[in-house]
Amino acid sequence: MRKLGSLLTGLAGIAFLATAVLHATGYPWILAQAESMSAEAGLVVPPLWLMFAADLAVLGLILITVSFRPARGGPFIVLLAALAPLTAAGLLARTIRLGGPVPILAGVAGLAILAAAVLAIQVRISRPAPATDLSVEGPDP
Repeated sequence: MRKLGSLLTGLAGIAFLATAVLHATGYPWILAQAESMSAEAGLVVPPLWLMFAADLAVLGLILITVSFRPARGGPFIVLLAALAPLTAAGLLARTIRLGGPVPILAGVAGLAILAAAVLAIQVRISRPAPATDLSVEGPDP
């Protein structure tokens, strides 16, 4: 169990990086789509597309770093990182009903949430118990 949390966190980080690369490969497609958008949207959407891929990549690197050095805050960091793809999946499913990316993003988020849960248990188990002094001091008889 001790290494499982770190392993899952590292796998989640790799999944974030892979999703970022997959998303970035769609940039030529979004550039072509931007030509048929309004002038404002055509200028804004392509950079937003790349920014999302960059965000996933940075979060992936953070998760990989946490996997090598799990500490008390590690589970919370991993859980917060899971919010990015989970929110994106929810927004895509709710607004434009874009099917393909939704299961990928939800799967990446689910893996990160699982990693956070296992990491939390791992950190809790490895934390030393508080010292208790059960000796009784009083006057010598």
